[in-house]
Amino acid sequence: MAYDFEVKITGLKGFCRAGHKVGDCFKVSPLNAGGLCGSAFHAIFPMLMALDFGGKIPWNPTGDVVHSACPDLKNQMTMEIRRIPRQEE
Repeated sequence: MAYDFEVKITGLKGFCRAGHKVGDCFKVSPLNAGGLCGSAFHAIFPMLMALDFGGKIPWNPTGDVVHSACPDLKNQMTMEIRRIPRQEE
């Protein structure tokens, strides 16, 4: 099965140097950051790969929604990653 992914910014403590704001949504894939900054994309990339191959993340075994954070500890940004099954044509 093929998947699409949506990343939503759910929290921000401080200032995001890339200009991301709470509520911003990005369509991403393991091959396309979709406008998400490189640091945040790098943080979620391992989860995207696992989810893209149908896997589950151990700390959220229910599957299609996981949470992550930007590696900038001083300006902490949190993200929700949603796996969306692609409709077969």
